[in-house]
Amino acid sequence: MSSQQPDSPTIQNVPLQERHLMQEKVAEDISKEAYDYMPVESFGSFLIKKMGYDEKQGIGRKQQIVRPIEFVPRNHRQGLGADPMPSFLQKQKDGKEIPKGLQNLVSKTGKSYNYIGDKLIDKNKQIDINDKVNIIAGKHEGLQGFITKVDKEKEEYLVELKNGQVVKVDKKQVKLIIPELEKMQEETKHKEQSDSESEASSQGNAESDQSESSDDEKSSSDHEKKAKKSKKIKKDKDKKDKKSKKDKKSKKDKKKKKDSKKKRLKWVEPLIRIRIISKKYKDGQFYNVKAIISDIIDCYTFTVITPSKNTLEDLREKDIETIIPDIGKKVKVLTGENKGHVATLLERNKRKNEVVVQIVDTMETIILSQDDVSEVVA
Repeated sequence: MSSQQPDSPTIQNVPLQERHLMQEKVAEDISKEAYDYMPVESFGSFLIKKMGYDEKQGIGRKQQIVRPIEFVPRNHRQGLGADPMPSFLQKQKDGKEIPKGLQNLVSKTGKSYNYIGDKLIDKNKQIDINDKVNIIAGKHEGLQGFITKVDKEKEEYLVELKNGQVVKVDKKQVKLIIPELEKMQEETKHKEQSDSESEASSQGNAESDQSESSDDEKSSSDHEKKAKKSKKIKKDKDKKDKKSKKDKKSKKDKKKKKDSKKKRLKWVEPLIRIRIISKKYKDGQFYNVKAIISDIIDCYTFTVITPSKNTLEDLREKDIETIIPDIGKKVKVLTGENKGHVATLLERNKRKNEVVVQIVDTMETIILSQDDVSEVVA
């Protein structure tokens, strides 16, 4: 027996002579006017609008995505967290040229998607004049500045630092700072800090609410505890007084220890020209600035005068370095038997870190290291 009902709309139920009339039951083709009303290009957007999509309303779990986005794929065989090697670091292999550095395209969002219409940023963009860079290696590591000159032959850059000093840096020692990415990183950092602060405040409020409720429950036993609390307060006060006395003593001891830890001056001499090399001193305001040691105050302290007439008193020997002048100019000997004597610079060997000088008073010629002499001011 067949389980199919006789009235079910199947082709078997339609007589043969009427089957050719089935096409009459098919609807007419859509008119040209209907096509003009809904063109093929906007068919998808029409569908999602009918499903309730609104351009001004965000989508996603938190409804944060308002603008349409597109996926930003990684380069072929590029691992997570890896950046393609810049072209100037790539070398020939087996006589074949390695293709030029792949573009490291990233979105302004810092994620794997980009807003449609926004240009992607190339992290491997070639550095040019006026670009902001971060010095990642060498003598000036950790500082930032702007490119003022590009020497393609020597593969060097001239970088102007925050304090106006211009330094020479190798091409491999700088990294381009992209303003859009820097701004995005600052925004995310600020957002994380605000989120953590809000979480901490909410936890604090919850704890205070709990403590208030517990106080209300135990209000009956408050009178009994008053006496105990007053005793505790007295004890705590006595402890605080003792602690404050100890703290005062410890502060004095620390000050004495700090003074004893101060390193005595070994080579600093008055009227010599030096260079400030500390990146932390005064937030790098005087980094790479040449100055003159004007006076030795005591065996720990000396004063320095900069070209802009600034007087600095809190520098240490490790914050400065000596300056070697041109051949034939006068230097002062800073160590050894001839310390304090003025001499004439005869030769300089940077490879061996040596200088040959002639003492002015005795006309004696001696060999010293570059750190043992510095330019003297007449």
